[in-house]
Amino acid sequence: MRRDTEVSGRAGGYGSLVAIGAVFLVTGLLAAWTGPFLHRAQAEDKLRLSWEAQVRLEEKAAALLAEISDATDGDAEEILAFNLPQDARLEDSGSRINLNWARRYILRDSPAILGLFTALSPDELQAYRQKAVLGTDLTAYSAFFDEVTLSEYFTLDTPLNVNCVDEFAFENVMSYATGSESSGSAWRDRLRELRLSGKRLADEDKTRAWFGSDWDKAKLFVSATPEWNANTLHPFLLRAVLSCAEFKIANPAAAAGTILATRDARYLSVSDLRTLLGLLEDNALWLHLGDTSSAWKLSLSNGEGLSIEVNFKPRAESESGPAFRILTTRFSHS
Repeated sequence: MRRDTEVSGRAGGYGSLVAIGAVFLVTGLLAAWTGPFLHRAQAEDKLRLSWEAQVRLEEKAAALLAEISDATDGDAEEILAFNLPQDARLEDSGSRINLNWARRYILRDSPAILGLFTALSPDELQAYRQKAVLGTDLTAYSAFFDEVTLSEYFTLDTPLNVNCVDEFAFENVMSYATGSESSGSAWRDRLRELRLSGKRLADEDKTRAWFGSDWDKAKLFVSATPEWNANTLHPFLLRAVLSCAEFKIANPAAAAGTILATRDARYLSVSDLRTLLGLLEDNALWLHLGDTSSAWKLSLSNGEGLSIEVNFKPRAESESGPAFRILTTRFSHS
């Protein structure tokens, strides 16, 4: 009996160890199986919270944009006077130069702008764009300008104006819009013919007619509005572009000083600008400089490190609905 009991006890001991081992084995297997699932669940929770925060911020930006639309009907002077909440910022995108669209003489013939280049030249930037390379982010031009210069003076967030867009950039865009390189090339030829004729597309109706059947493909990124608003153009850039020989301004520094001093006192119309500068209506400057804004950027933060940036442009006169058309929406985390 003792022996049996001993054996039985021993067996019971082994049985317990086996049982304990089985528990550890099952626990280990559970950990091995549930670990990734727990991690995935946590990641999904984090993603869901992030997504919900983005949705709330996007809804808040949409509501604010609707308020601005109702209060201003897209008028630039009234947009600039709109009383924004503390966590929002509104900027005229046309206060800077769009590196995708800028004509080469703007970059080459102004000593001040030429001085911003770090190493490569305006001709090399032109060659870069001719290779069908158009930036979607300012870092696309980091070989030509340093980071601070890019953020201070340049943008990619304004529509192109057919009257003053670089012709190779226009070809690239139309190739993309139509899905055909030969079509893009044909549109570049049409643009050359328009410029050689001395004509310009003065408003949205004429622009629409000029594009014809391709208008629906181009209307989102095309504008008849001059690329810069004289009331908001960065002071450094205003002085710089007025010095371009193309505009035949006798004293660019004085002209820029007059505009800057007057716009501090009141909002300037095109008629005011022509009087102040003494330039005729056919001067090439008026293709670039006006009293309206082709695009805006609304920035909004939720106070927890999440920000939204909405780029939008005023609705064309022929379009119905809200005063603005959204171009891009970007989120960023800090």
